[in-house]
Amino acid sequence: MRYLVRARRQRGSREALLAAIGSERLGQGLSPATEYLRNMQDARLCSDGTAAGRSLLCPTPLEEERPYWKSSSSW
Repeated sequence: MRYLVRARRQRGSREALLAAIGSERLGQGLSPATEYLRNMQDARLCSDGTAAGRSLLCPTPLEEERPYWKSSSSW
């Protein structure tokens, strides 16, 4: 099953996020890192400032990894 995911990046994290996607280290250390990277590369910026993209992951794994995504130092 695919899920449509919308997210807003943290303030001040734009450059770090783009660098992590560009260097393919986004999600490094997480088992679905390849999936995360592909989803972020395919995501589209919406007019309200959020990014929308597809994910094969359900809400539970996403919730379990919330600390990783909240910490831009993980990128």
